[in-house]
Amino acid sequence: MDTLSGRIAAVSLGLTSWLVALATFLVAIGFLAGLPLAPFHLEGPLAVPPWHALALDGLLLVGLVAAVLLAAGRSHRVRLLMVSAVALLVMAFWQPLGGEAWQFDNPSLRLVLSAAFGLGAALLAYALVLADLLSGSGLVAAWRRLPGGSVRAIPALARGLRGEARLASGLGVLLCAWGSPAMGVAHLGLALLASLVVGWTMVRGRARSSGRVLRLERAPRDGVRHAA
Repeated sequence: MDTLSGRIAAVSLGLTSWLVALATFLVAIGFLAGLPLAPFHLEGPLAVPPWHALALDGLLLVGLVAAVLLAAGRSHRVRLLMVSAVALLVMAFWQPLGGEAWQFDNPSLRLVLSAAFGLGAALLAYALVLADLLSGSGLVAAWRRLPGGSVRAIPALARGLRGEARLASGLGVLLCAWGSPAMGVAHLGLALLASLVVGWTMVRGRARSSGRVLRLERAPRDGVRHAA
């Protein structure tokens, strides 16, 4: 993709993936919050027998996890397209389970929970922007390779934002999952699942960071040993 046409194609793909991801993000916010204008909703009356709905929703979630795992080794643009497309399919075919876990009627508490949801959505949007900025195959990277753009590497300071992006995305997921004045059974199940995934991701990321620090600390000692 060193030719001009290749660079333009990279920018076009990056822009397309971002538009699809943005549309998916907005639909997902409406899906979770139950906004009237959203095309799909997480909660609602049962349209099929409960076990059928539960089985279908479980298969949809397994498909979403499989898409995330399959997209892990691909470029940032392809990851956005794959995960966004599968997420849209999940929301389109989702079957509400009915039932109510809780509902708060206190206006102040409802306002706090709604604000928490809004903050979570903002953090997720921030994490998406950071992920593209730090990716070598994102829209920003492709734009830099156009004539007149800068092909300079991302500064070392920006690389330190990877941890911030992970923290913002994890906190955003938790706030969006639990920031709801009214929560149904399906929403509660997804919130618990999201909490487990975020916790596992944070522990895994911390373990990787500790491993890098240990390798960096050992490198000078190994060099001294070889010199001796």
